[in-house]
Order: sequence, then structure tokens, then C-alpha cells
Amino acid sequence: PGRHGDVAGARARLGKRADVPQRREAGVHLGHDDARVGPPHTLTMQPACAVTSVCISSCGNFGFLGGESGRIDKFNLQSGQRRGGTQPSESHSGAVRGLAADALARALYSGGHDGTLRTFSPADLIRTRTVEVGAPLAFLRHQKDSTLLAAACDDLCVRVFDMVVGKLVRRLTGYTNTLTDAAWSADGRWL
Repeated sequence: PGRHGDVAGARARLGKRADVPQRREAGVHLGHDDARVGPPHTLTMQPACAVTSVCISSCGNFGFLGGESGRIDKFNLQSGQRRGGTQPSESHSGAVRGLAADALARALYSGGHDGTLRTFSPADLIRTRTVEVGAPLAFLRHQKDSTLLAAACDDLCVRVFDMVVGKLVRRLTGYTNTLTDAAWSADGRWL
């Protein structure tokens, strides 16, 4: 996954093409490898803003878009219909830079330019927790078989959080250039 979330994983699970624009556009384009399935969809934020992060639920039915405005919107990937969004009072005060969904569909994690890590209920996008990270986030990586979440930050530090309690458990420093990607090992022991 690059800076836009698990697009390749979505393609493998759904047989769809999910193209996130490389320049600032206000939509994500979904296409199908099979023309018999139906027309392609363009998912757009409401109100319209540039999409800065994407995530697909573990079941593959829903997509979440994080925007430059700090909002998160939820879409049904088969119909392309918008199914909800965060309230302005629960949104980030800057761009959403990372989204990650847990494997059991009990939590959606978001990281923002405002330096906060937020947990939402994926069903209704109600915020359940906010953690102050201390620096603007660049991206998030969630270890699907555990409660660990890695947050790469603009201060060239990777912070690992246990999201059950919302506490920092590791701080990885020593990087000298912009962090562009990270990945968990299959067993969750290595980042």
C-alpha cells in the first residue's frame, strides 16, 4: 500500500479497479474488470474536497474516503452510494492523511494533519476515542491480527499504539528522510 491505503488489496478481493488520483481531485474512480457487473462509479466527498486517503472495510463492501477538509465519508462499493459521513464536530481540523479498518469491522482509525489519531465506529462514523500524537501524521498501518497501529509522522518518527487502551507502546526514531511506507510482518512482530 502506498499513501492512499490498501487499493491493491481491494482489487484482489473485489476484482475492481480503484484509482485514486495522484493530483488533487475530488473523487475516487471505481471500475470493474468484468463489464457485465455494471457501470463504473466515481465516489466524491460531500461537500466536495480533494480525497487524501482511502480505506476498504475488511468485508470489502464499504469504502471510506478521507478528505482535505478533515471529513470521512462512507460508501457502498457495489452501488457507489454514499452511506454516511462524520459530523463536522468529530472531523479532523486538517486533512485526513491515513485510514485503517480493523479486521472485525469494530473500528475505523484515522490520522490527520492536526496530529490526532481518532477511532470511529464504522457503522455510523461516531467518534469513540481521540489520541494526541504530538506531530502531524503522514500515514497509518494497522496490523490486522492485533490491536497495534503504526503512525508515521512528519517529525520522522513512527509511533506504535495499542488501540484497545489508546496508549503509545513504541517510538521508533532515527529516520533522516521522509517516511513513505511501512508494513507489518504477518505475525505482527516486525514493522
